[in-house]
Amino acid sequence: MKITSINIEKENIATGLESINLPQLDNIVILAGPNGAGKSRILEVVEGKLKTIPTKRDLAFSKREIRVAEGDLLQERSQIRNMESSKIERYIEGLQNQIDSYTKILNWNEIITDVEYDGPVNVVHAVPKSTNLIDYRDKSFRKSAQASQSVKKLGINSLHDGTLSYIKEVQTRAFYASHPKSEIEEEDKLEAHANSKILEELIEKFLHTRLGTNLDGDPLMFDKIIPQAGLSDGQKILLQLCVQIHAQGESLKNLIIMMDEPENHLHPAASIDLIRAIKEAAPDCQIWVATHSIPILSYFNDATLLFVENGKVGFSGSTPERVLESLVGDDERVQKIRDFTSLPSIYAMNRYAAECLLPPTVVAAKDKDDQTLQIQNLIKEIKGKKDGAILKVLDFGAGKGRLLESLASTESAVEQHIDYVAYDEFDDDTEYCKNVIETVYGESTDRYFSKHNDLTAKLGKETFDLIIMCNVLHEIDPKEWLKLFGETGAITSLLSKDGVLLLVEDEEIPVGEKAHTKGFIVFDTTELRTLFAIKEPIVMSDQRNDGRLKAHVIEKEWLTRITAKTRKDALIDRKKRAMSEIIDLRNAEPNYKNGRKHSFWVQQLANAELALAEL
Repeated sequence: MKITSINIEKENIATGLESINLPQLDNIVILAGPNGAGKSRILEVVEGKLKTIPTKRDLAFSKREIRVAEGDLLQERSQIRNMESSKIERYIEGLQNQIDSYTKILNWNEIITDVEYDGPVNVVHAVPKSTNLIDYRDKSFRKSAQASQSVKKLGINSLHDGTLSYIKEVQTRAFYASHPKSEIEEEDKLEAHANSKILEELIEKFLHTRLGTNLDGDPLMFDKIIPQAGLSDGQKILLQLCVQIHAQGESLKNLIIMMDEPENHLHPAASIDLIRAIKEAAPDCQIWVATHSIPILSYFNDATLLFVENGKVGFSGSTPERVLESLVGDDERVQKIRDFTSLPSIYAMNRYAAECLLPPTVVAAKDKDDQTLQIQNLIKEIKGKKDGAILKVLDFGAGKGRLLESLASTESAVEQHIDYVAYDEFDDDTEYCKNVIETVYGESTDRYFSKHNDLTAKLGKETFDLIIMCNVLHEIDPKEWLKLFGETGAITSLLSKDGVLLLVEDEEIPVGEKAHTKGFIVFDTTELRTLFAIKEPIVMSDQRNDGRLKAHVIEKEWLTRITAKTRKDALIDRKKRAMSEIIDLRNAEPNYKNGRKHSFWVQQLANAELALAEL
C-alpha cells in the first residue's frame, strides 16, 4: 500500500503543526530537518489519520443514510407545515447536519492511497528499541511463553525480548502438528503448518536465508543457532520486523512501514541496508523515514525528500542544500562534507596513477587488465634504460600530494625506486603536500616548487623521465596548451630525451568541479590524438573497463606536434562527441546516473564551443 497524497488542514491537527499538503509521494518518503522541527509528530499525525480512513462499509453506510435523510426531507413536508416554527427549524437543521456528516465521510480526502482497502491501514514501526535479542534458552518455559505472547501485542517495545521465543514457539507447534501420535485437530494442524511456512517465507524474503531447526529443536539461521549466527544489527532488526509482521497479523500488501530516526539505533550502513532490504522484500509497502542521517539522504536519492522546519513540511525541491545546512550548519561545513565525500574518487584516481608507475610484480591489486600492465611495463622499460637508476618523476599539479601518498601505500621504500618532485602553481595545499613528501623522503627541500623558473633553475631542463598530470589537464585554459607543450613548451622542456607524459583523467568527473573562467574540458583518446597529431599506436588504459578512469602515455616527440590548428580540431572533436553523447542520453532511461552524465556532457559542449569562439 502507498499513500499517494496528503491534504490535512491545520485545524485538523492537534500537535502544533502547520497544514500538511503533499501530492505525488513515492514508495520511500524521507523527512529531514533539525531536532524539534516536527518530523516525529508528522509521522504520528499520518499514522493517526490512516486509522480513520473510511472503509468500504463506511462509505456504503454513509450513502444509504444520506438517501434516507434526503427522503425524510421530501416525505415529511406536510408534517413539517403543521409543526411550530422552532420545531421546524430544529428538525431541518438535524437532517441537514446528518447529511453533512455523512457527506464529509464520502468526501474524506485527508489521505489518499493507491488501493482501496476495506479496513484500517496497518502501520508497522521498523525500528525496535534494542538489537539485543534475548535467548529463550536463558528463560524458564513459562517466561519464554510469556515473551512469545508479548510480541503479538501491537507495538515494538517487547520485540527484542520475545522474537527468539516466538520463532521457537512457531516451530515447535508445527513440529507437534506433524507428529504421527499427535491428537491435535486437523484444522489446528493446518494452521500450525501454515503459520510456520509464512514465517519461514518472511525470513527468507528479508534476510535471504532459510529458517531451519536442529535435533534439539533450536531455530537455525545460516546453519547456526540464531544467537550464535553472528547476525549484524541490521539483520537483528529485520528478524524482529519479520516476527512483528507475522505475530501481529499484518499483510505486506496493506502495510505502511515507519522508521523514526533509525540512525539512533544502527550504524549508518546498517540503516541503509535495513531500508534497502525492506524496499526489496516488500515492494508494495511504503516506507516513511524521519532522519538526520546524511548517508541515508544521499543513498536514497530517488525517494520523496521532505524538509521539515518549525512545524512546516514541504518538498525540498531543487534546493537540497537547505536540508544539509539544517543538519550540518553553514556553507563552510557543507563544503567540508562535499570535500570529504569526494576523497574516494580522488584516491582512486591517484592510486591508479601510482599503480601505473610500478612493475606488475609489485602492484597490490586483485586484477590487472592488459592495458594497465602495458603502461606498467612501459614504465619498467624506462627504468631499465637507466641501468637501475632511480626514475625521476614530476607530479605536475600535485595538489595535496596524494599521488605520492598512494605510491607510498602501494609499495614500501618507494624512495629507492622513484625520485619524486611536486609542482603546483597554486599554493593552497603547499604545507599538506610538503608534509607528505617529508614523510616519505625525510625532507621537502628541492622537491616542491610553485614556479616554473625556480624548478628549471634548480633542477635544469630535460630532467624528468616521467611527468604525470593526474586530473590536471582539464583545468588548464586551452590558450595555455601551446605554452605547455610544443617544441619549447614548459612540459616538453622538462622531459628527458626518452621521457613521456602520463595523462590520467576521470572521463565523467562525478564530483562537481568548481566553476572557473574557462570551465573544464576533458579530452579522451580521440581528442588527444588530434591535439598532438598522433598517427602511431598510443598506449591507453581504461582501468575499470567502463570508460571512466583513463591513462594515456604521450611521448615527448608527439608533444612538439601541437599547433593552433590541432588545438582547434581537437576542440571540434570534443564538441561533436558531446553532441552525440547528449542525444544518446536523452533517449536513454531517465535516472540519476544518466542525469549526472547529461549534465557533464552539456558542460563539455558549452565549454568546447566557448573555447572555440575565443580562440
